[in-house]
Amino acid sequence: SLHPSLRLFQSLDLQYWGLTTAYIVPVSNSAPPDHGLTMMSEWKEYASPSKRQIITLTSSVLGSDYRLNCSSVSNSAPPDHGLTMISEWKVNDQLITTGISYKVQGTELTITSLTRQDNGVKLTCVAYEDSLAKSVPSNEHVIDVKYVPDNVQISPSGDIIKAIENHSVIIQCTADCNPTCSFQWRR
Repeated sequence: SLHPSLRLFQSLDLQYWGLTTAYIVPVSNSAPPDHGLTMMSEWKEYASPSKRQIITLTSSVLGSDYRLNCSSVSNSAPPDHGLTMISEWKVNDQLITTGISYKVQGTELTITSLTRQDNGVKLTCVAYEDSLAKSVPSNEHVIDVKYVPDNVQISPSGDIIKAIENHSVIIQCTADCNPTCSFQWRR
């Protein structure tokens, strides 16, 4: 009698062919002696995770650590596949590696001790499971570092401001702060 045969590759680089879904079928090396077939033990479908969304876990205050999570949903099967979701993060389109300023752990990114230079930095992330099919990149997340008023200046400067009687005098107060400063004047 004829037996159908199934041929599987043990290793397959799917990204080389531009595929986003792969079917991986681990097989046992032993077969029942009566028919000589290799038996399938289980299967997994590796699929691109859903589009990522960056979620802030802490507030973005000057000098504090800023934590973000790259949230996504696995599309791999079966539901109890046991695959680990991993994220890649980019800052202004440059891949982040763990170092002094950045720490990547699983799907989380921590930026240590925010500075004013971090204000306006653009972050994106992608996800993958077991280094296979990557998700579509997240939307950009722009860091908005909050800090108290600094560099407060009054102009014209000085303790005494000379004015001509019956003429207007313009006095301005400026400061560097985020969010935008609000000013109150008192005599």
